[in-house]
Amino acid sequence: MNRLPTYIASLLLVFVLGAYLCTFQVRSSEVAILKSAGRPVGDAITEPGLQFRWPWPIQSVVKYDNRKRVLEDRTEETSTRDGKNVILTTYTVWRIVDPRKFHEKHPVEEQGVKALRSEVQTVKNAEFGQRDYSELVSLRPTAIGGDADTATADSLRAIEAAVLARLKARTADSGVEILAFGIKRLGLPQGVTNSIFDSMKAAQERKANTYTKEGEALAQKITSEAEAARQRILSAVSLRVSKIENEGQQKVSSYYKEFEEHPELRIFLDNLAAMKRAFATRTTLIFDTTGLPFSVFLPQGRDAILQGQGVPDLAMPRDARGTAVGEGDDARTVERSGDRNEAESGDAASPEDATKPG
Repeated sequence: MNRLPTYIASLLLVFVLGAYLCTFQVRSSEVAILKSAGRPVGDAITEPGLQFRWPWPIQSVVKYDNRKRVLEDRTEETSTRDGKNVILTTYTVWRIVDPRKFHEKHPVEEQGVKALRSEVQTVKNAEFGQRDYSELVSLRPTAIGGDADTATADSLRAIEAAVLARLKARTADSGVEILAFGIKRLGLPQGVTNSIFDSMKAAQERKANTYTKEGEALAQKITSEAEAARQRILSAVSLRVSKIENEGQQKVSSYYKEFEEHPELRIFLDNLAAMKRAFATRTTLIFDTTGLPFSVFLPQGRDAILQGQGVPDLAMPRDARGTAVGEGDDARTVERSGDRNEAESGDAASPEDATKPG
């Protein structure tokens, strides 16, 4: 009776060991195949859950991850049809859909991944070798999203679609499904980059020269039009000025007629204008009142003006009669008090002079 627990424990251990050897679990992200004598038997197990098998070495289980995987190719240079090189990094999305076929071709999963990488590289190089360099890289500088960028993007999408179709056809019997192929990075070697930059620089310089010539031509046109407009304006102004001058001359002629009738008025106005100019600023002037036009400040000057004789120049030399020298009988005179006395004394004859013989 004391050995009963030992027997029960032994039976449980045997049961657990037998269950471990005769069952296996398939996860939802896995597919499995049973192998007997090293060869796959039956269909692939795709349903998740607990599955039964004969214990090893009668049967063995091989499991594969059936989720989508991304195979990123290493970066390498690829030649185009016109002999240019580009640097490419691509990716391929794939998964195992038929584990039995995959296992028959590649018993070890790493071998299958390596074979798939080789297929991708072969198809990629073949497809890019049929394309021109201009289909991959735009040599025309445009704004982002411009026509050249759109055309290049369309070409790259066409290349991706072509590579995907060829990969699907080449891997149809290998138990894998190619879901997508894409270009992750597209670059240029240093030498090609410098050549492209030189080409772009030359294109921009040509465009700049074109714009410069257009600008100079436009500037010349604007300058010519402005000069023509200036000449028209000057001509119109000259005509207007001539007209105004003619009108002014006509008015001045009428004023001259008035001055000819009243010359003393013009002389007086000229004197006033001269004094206005002299006193226009805050200036202290020291002048001789006997000269023109300041003789108007003396009584003789005022008397001459009132008598209609004009403004006399009192500084001019006078003869004994008070007449300005050189003026003759028509000269205007101003009698001075000293001159008047001399005239009176000169006119009176002394008795001695009267008795002298003639």
